[in-house]
Amino acid sequence: MSAKVLSFLALSLVATACTTMQVDSTAQSSSNLDDGEARCTITSAGDAGKVITATLLLPDAPAAGELFISSTGVIACAAASCASTAGYDSATKISCPDAVVSPGLINPHDHISFANNPPHPPTDERFEQRHDWRKGRRGHTKIPVSAPAVTNAIEAAELRFAMSGVTAIAGAGGAKGLVRNVDGSQDQLESGLQMQSADSDTFPLGDSAGSVFPTTCDGFTGSRRTTSDIANKDAYLPHIAEGIDATAHAELVCQSGDQPTYDLFGVHTAVVHGVAVSASDVQRYKDQGAILVWSPRSNVDLYGNTAPIGMYARMGVPIALGTDWLPSGSMNMSRELHCADDLNTRYFDKALTDKQLWEAVTVNAANAVGGDSTIGQLKAGLLGDVAIFDGKGKANPYRAVIEAGVEDTVLVLRGGKALYGDRALVADPASGGGADCEDLDVCGVAKKACVKRDLGAKTLANLQTAASKVYPLFFCKTATPTNEPSCSPRRGATASAPAASAYDGIAKGDQDGDGVADADDDCPSVFNPIRPMDDGKQADQDNDGTGDACDDTPL
Repeated sequence: MSAKVLSFLALSLVATACTTMQVDSTAQSSSNLDDGEARCTITSAGDAGKVITATLLLPDAPAAGELFISSTGVIACAAASCASTAGYDSATKISCPDAVVSPGLINPHDHISFANNPPHPPTDERFEQRHDWRKGRRGHTKIPVSAPAVTNAIEAAELRFAMSGVTAIAGAGGAKGLVRNVDGSQDQLESGLQMQSADSDTFPLGDSAGSVFPTTCDGFTGSRRTTSDIANKDAYLPHIAEGIDATAHAELVCQSGDQPTYDLFGVHTAVVHGVAVSASDVQRYKDQGAILVWSPRSNVDLYGNTAPIGMYARMGVPIALGTDWLPSGSMNMSRELHCADDLNTRYFDKALTDKQLWEAVTVNAANAVGGDSTIGQLKAGLLGDVAIFDGKGKANPYRAVIEAGVEDTVLVLRGGKALYGDRALVADPASGGGADCEDLDVCGVAKKACVKRDLGAKTLANLQTAASKVYPLFFCKTATPTNEPSCSPRRGATASAPAASAYDGIAKGDQDGDGVADADDDCPSVFNPIRPMDDGKQADQDNDGTGDACDDTPL
């Protein structure tokens, strides 16, 4: 091992808890760094290939083993041992005894072109359909998202995501470099990714003006997407059923099998939001092979409710997880996972397993964006897009991903090349990084971010400047980000639907916090409020006395 490698290994690091409530991403100080034992060390410097020894989150289950990423940035082997794979002997060896290796996380839904807008000011107002807050319709208050343009705001947002382990995003926009923009131009897919760009469609009904709220299909008169429009797409991501009233539900009815010309459901479709649904609607997803893209924080913040994930999961619909955007969603994938995990535990009676939550940001998200043959799994032949997390003390390896903060992200590789990670590790070229990656102190952990190397003319300092004008690059995992949109369901009375539930999400004779007393609740341990679309009662489509939200056979 070279003297240079040894000198960097001497800087071994361990994460410490962050005690400040907010971290200003522009502040750079190394005086308080804890130089403890490294999470990963290079035990043998070799060629551009890498053999990472750790706990691997393989498609079927976690296992101790080796991940071999070839010098071309492709996974050559993921197994207990890769010693028999060609090129193994000459590859760099990286030992991560207490780390967990996951496929790079994939964000299948964000509006990253709005990254110049910080989270909207906290409010108790909740809405029934997206045009209520987009346009201030039906007596509601408009949420402004027209902040002045900020140079490099999109690049700063991409770095935020990379710091939480994301390597690809369907962001309805983006920039070349850093994470892969899988619904952008071909050059934004970054090197090595061979796939058709996904189609993120915000207004498939052509209703961007937000001037109509029909409850029947005859009311949608705009320029609508048709079945034939999307027939040749590998991945189509339309916003459908975003809201909780009859108009939001009509979006789904009028873009599915009941309207053959406009049926947007199919094996290539990943429906974004899907909140205003019935059991028969979810069956339609299953029958036609569609996926749900769940954005819980934004849904809860805007509507006080979110997609009935237990019903989706029990009926066999794959679930992916997306952040939506900074104004009402999560700043990075770590915060979205924390929200999803909290809702799943406190309100949905643990309908999703830890593995399913992890799959929502890996294999299911890859399927949602049409990249399942190239990214999203630790599997030979797929790209070496990898995120390594600190797994020390985690009896369940999936929790290392679900509970991680940006300080716990040990290394992020895109096609085998470093984007972000622990300073001593990334500084060594053998890791896929190098000395030209820039120093970044994160909650007491010395990191490097490979911004200038990846973006050329733009530096980490440029992105920090952009972030300082909008929202910090990061917060410590022990802190609640400033003005973070709510992930606790609550709603006041609804003037247009007086029989709908009002609730504050707190259990008081109502263990699931949905505004229906346990004695009257047809799913007492699963959040299922009476929505404005539900005609004054909890949804129970087969009228068997067990609500759809917790019924194993709701039809």
